[in-house]
Amino acid sequence: MPRLRLLLAPLLASSAAFAGDAASAEALFVQGRAAADRGDHATACAKFEESNRLDPAPGTVFNLGDCSEKLGKLATAWQYFREVAQRLPASDERVPIAIARAARLDKRTPRLTIRLAASAPAGTVVARDGSELGAASLGVALPVDPGEHQIEVRAAGRRPATRRVTIAEGAQQSLEVDAGPLADGAVGPAPRPDAAGSSGGRRTAGWIALGAGGVVFGVGVVTGVMVLGKKSTVDANCDADKRCNQAGADAADAGRTLGKVSGVSFVLGAAGLGVGGYLLATSPRRETAIAPWFGPGAGGLSLARRF
Repeated sequence: MPRLRLLLAPLLASSAAFAGDAASAEALFVQGRAAADRGDHATACAKFEESNRLDPAPGTVFNLGDCSEKLGKLATAWQYFREVAQRLPASDERVPIAIARAARLDKRTPRLTIRLAASAPAGTVVARDGSELGAASLGVALPVDPGEHQIEVRAAGRRPATRRVTIAEGAQQSLEVDAGPLADGAVGPAPRPDAAGSSGGRRTAGWIALGAGGVVFGVGVVTGVMVLGKKSTVDANCDADKRCNQAGADAADAGRTLGKVSGVSFVLGAAGLGVGGYLLATSPRRETAIAPWFGPGAGGLSLARRF
C-alpha cells in the first residue's frame, strides 16, 4: 500500500496542478471577455494570451485574433485566425468564420522584405523587433503589423547597426541592411562568399557575352563576304533575264541561305556585344587584399575587396 501511495502521489499532484491551470485559464478568459465587451482590447489581449499559455484552446486563440485586429495588429490577428482554422475540425462552425477573417486580413496586412547587403560579412545576424531572421526569411516579403519596426544587424568585429522602418496598412516595402562600422581595434572579417561572387560573376558573364557576341558577329561578316562571292558567280553564269546554268542556280541558292545566316548573325552578335559591354561597364572594379583582424575574443585572416 505505501508503494501504491508513492506511485499515485505524483499523478494526483500533476492532475491538481493541471486543474489549477485550467481554472486559472478559465478565470482569465472570462476577464478577457469582460474587457473586450467594454472596449479595452489591450487588456483583453493580455488576459487571453495568459489564459492560452496556461491552457491552450482554439476558442481563446480566436478571441486573441479578434482583439489583435481591433488593436491594429493585422499580421498577428491573421496568424491567430489561421491557427484557429488549422486546429479546429472542419465541422466546427468557427472554421469558416476564421478562414474568412484571415482572408480579409491577408489583403490588409503589410509585407516587409529585408535584404542583407552583399558587402555584409559572413555570419551577419539580422533581427526584426528582437526576433532573429534566418537566411530563408531574408529577401522574402513577410507579413508584419502596421507601424514602426526595428531592424538590428550584428556581426563579429562590428558595432550593431539599427534601422527603424514604418510601414502602412496594405503596403509592400523593401529594405536593404548592412553591418555596422568596425568596432574599435578591429579589422572586419571577410565579406560573405556571395558578396564576392556577385560582382565577380557579373564580370565573368560580361566577358562570356562579349566573346560569344564577337564570334557570332564574325560569322556574320564571313558569311556576308561569301554572299558577295556567290553574287559574282551568279552574275557570271546568269543572263539579264535571270536564266542561269547549273553553276549560277547553285550559287543563287547558296547566296540566299548565306544571306539569311549573315543577317541573323549580325543581329545576335550585336546583341551579345551590347550585353557584354553593359555587364562590364556596370560591374564595379575591385582590389583584393588579405589582412588579419582582431576583435573581442576572436581573430583571423580576412579577404578584403575594395570597390
